[in-house]
Amino acid sequence: MPLNDFLEEVRKDGYQLSKPYLFDVELMFAEADRKLRVLCHACNIPGYNLETITQRVYGLKIEKPVQLNYDYCQLSFYVDRSLGVLEFLRNHKYRMFSYDDYSPRYPNNSGQEANIVKINVYDTNNYSLAASFELKNSFIKNMNAINFDWNHVGAVQVVTATISFESMEETFWNRSSNAQYETSGAYYGL
Repeated sequence: MPLNDFLEEVRKDGYQLSKPYLFDVELMFAEADRKLRVLCHACNIPGYNLETITQRVYGLKIEKPVQLNYDYCQLSFYVDRSLGVLEFLRNHKYRMFSYDDYSPRYPNNSGQEANIVKINVYDTNNYSLAASFELKNSFIKNMNAINFDWNHVGAVQVVTATISFESMEETFWNRSSNAQYETSGAYYGL
C-alpha cells in the first residue's frame, strides 16, 4: 500500500499519527521538602517486561503473567550556569543514607512516597496535556560524569541520570476536551 493511501485510510477513521511531543519533568522529593521543575534535554517513558510462567493443564501449556517489571528511566538535563541543577541531582545521594550509622533512609517511614518523578507530555498542536507518568518511590540510580574540556568552551553541558522506581501511574487525557479518559493504577516494577 502506498504511503498516501495508508495516511488517507488512517485519517478516514478519524485518527492522526503521532508527532514529536513537548514535555517537562517535575522532580518532587519529599524528604528535602522541595519541588523542582526543570526542562529536560531528553527523557524516556520506561518500557516494561511482563514476566510469565508456563503451566501445564491436562497436557496443554498455558502461559500466565506473574510479574510486571519496568525498565529504568533516563533523564538528561541541561546544566545551568550556576550548576544548580547539577547540585540538586548530585545531592540526592546524601538524602538516601544516614551518615551517622550508614543506614538507608529510603523509603521514608511515614508511609508516603519518598520521591516522585513526574513526566508531563503535551500535544504540539494545541499545547494541552496529553499524558502524565508518575514514577513513585523513585531515586537516582546512576549519574554520568561531567567532562570539562577547553576544546568545548561555550558548549552546553548535559547531565544524564538513570532513575529507578517502585511503581508508575499513567494518566492519559482526551485531546479534544482535555478530560481525563484513562488512568491505569500503580504497577510495581524495579
